[in-house]
Amino acid sequence: MGQREKSILVGNNTFDVLLSSIDGVTYFDKRSTNISLINRSEKLSIGMKLYTFSYSISGDQPGWISYQTYNPNANDCGSRYSEWDTIYIQRKLNTPGISGSNIICNNYTTYTATSYDTPSETFTWNATDGVKIYKNGQYLTSYTGTETSVLVYEPVSGSGNGNVKVKANATNYESSNQAIKEVWFGDMHPMNIRLNDAMIGFPKSEFCYGDPNLVEASFIDGDPYIDEWDWDVTGGYITIENPYDDKSRATIHPASYSSFNVKLRAHNSCGWSGWADMGVSVISCGGYFMTMFPNPASSYVELSFIDSEVEEPNLTKNKIKLKKDKKDTDKDIKEYLVLILDKNGTIRKSIKSKSLNLNIKTSDLEPGTYFLHLIYNDELYKQQLIIQ
Repeated sequence: MGQREKSILVGNNTFDVLLSSIDGVTYFDKRSTNISLINRSEKLSIGMKLYTFSYSISGDQPGWISYQTYNPNANDCGSRYSEWDTIYIQRKLNTPGISGSNIICNNYTTYTATSYDTPSETFTWNATDGVKIYKNGQYLTSYTGTETSVLVYEPVSGSGNGNVKVKANATNYESSNQAIKEVWFGDMHPMNIRLNDAMIGFPKSEFCYGDPNLVEASFIDGDPYIDEWDWDVTGGYITIENPYDDKSRATIHPASYSSFNVKLRAHNSCGWSGWADMGVSVISCGGYFMTMFPNPASSYVELSFIDSEVEEPNLTKNKIKLKKDKKDTDKDIKEYLVLILDKNGTIRKSIKSKSLNLNIKTSDLEPGTYFLHLIYNDELYKQQLIIQ
């Protein structure tokens, strides 16, 4: 039969035994009381009969299954029944859990084995990649004992990710697999903080002036379990999407070529890192800035389209960045459509133009809140307009 032992996890579990014989031979089985037959199937394949016996086993004790074959075509000189052949079912301890902090902050941290099987007698602990087990005044990388908890200490210097591991052992049982818990130790160095282009994942050092630049903060040397990011942007505007995450995204609009800068720092349960200066610069990526003045308006509102390659306008809430058509010249741009809608969505004015400066009469509109819609290069841009 070949197979003599099979290892099954402690607890109520199912397993299969696969057997084969020549066609015409029948298998019989008997088994220990903690094992039950669920199903038996057979099929013929290339002159051989393949059997699948499906069993369930309960509790935490070992078991056994014995098989006997009957061959009706056996030689008259021998028995048609074979001797009983036994498979011993060994029990393997389930992998325990590990409770304890993900971060070691300049002190001893307790880690505890959890959810281990009742037969467990001892636990083998291992600490790797810098962290050590503290036991009886010694710093160890491995320790086996009856204790379900150990103290783990970070190294004197350095930082990074280490591992705390544990497996359960018991007499007459196969030891469990190792449970592994990754932990962070040491400081978060600012030099490992990166600012990436959120769309492509590459480092971001150049920002398009006036454009929305979607960026992502990350830490490149292991996982320090960051729970918050702090952004410091000068010479621009920032909208932060998710500061409370291991990676934080933000949209940044540079408002100055000369004074723009971005700094980042990260926080975990040990505290804040130092500030990391991202060393960024601002470039022109083409296009127009559309400014709307005055707003609020009374008798008129003027739209001005300024080529970003030529002039740096003052950025205000009444500014919109438009993508420039390659065919546009410095004097004219592609035709655009301006709509002014009231709060009910009714179009009150509709103007087509190719001018870089468009004066729109508003004295014939009642005071209130309106919405200016600009359609340019099949893109819709919206801005609120107040009429006094």
